[in-house]
Amino acid sequence: GNLTMISGPAAYNAYGKFLRVGPMGVNRFVLPVLEGYLSLSAAAHLLGALKRCADDAPGSRRKLLSGAVILAFIAAHLRNFRLQPMDPPGSEEKDLARLHHQMSTKQRVGYGLSAAAVLYHTWSGLSPNFFVTMGMPLEFSKRSSQAARVILFLAMLPFWGILPKHLSHPERDSSAPKWFRLH
Repeated sequence: GNLTMISGPAAYNAYGKFLRVGPMGVNRFVLPVLEGYLSLSAAAHLLGALKRCADDAPGSRRKLLSGAVILAFIAAHLRNFRLQPMDPPGSEEKDLARLHHQMSTKQRVGYGLSAAAVLYHTWSGLSPNFFVTMGMPLEFSKRSSQAARVILFLAMLPFWGILPKHLSHPERDSSAPKWFRLH
């Protein structure tokens, strides 16, 4: 999804429109349901984390901190991209590429830190205990945990590849593709 930003603004905006509208307009109805489900799941996850933190479970405070960073990222991401008005108002179009280019250095650093927090939070959550909790025998849980962490790391590689461009100021970076710089 977000990797479409390296393909140019048209591809990035088309991806954003697909998320909003989807095939035959179905996302107009499905997206609010999914967002509601994800919000309830995040709230339940947060309540569980607060309980574990109160019970002083090992590592729970670090996960709570990384979870707070992720929550701040989600709020900023929704504010920056989902809740912005359409261009022009009333149309189906939203120039996400322009919104992305207008992000400040502080926002870009925040997005980079959020990516690191997602990696840490997910990495620590994929412990062997997670797989035992899901009903997997202990002898298989360690290998499953290692395999899941390798897959997670490999899945994050493309994002780390674009992170330097994401954190840089594209309007001042002459090595950035022309479409990536402000005009």
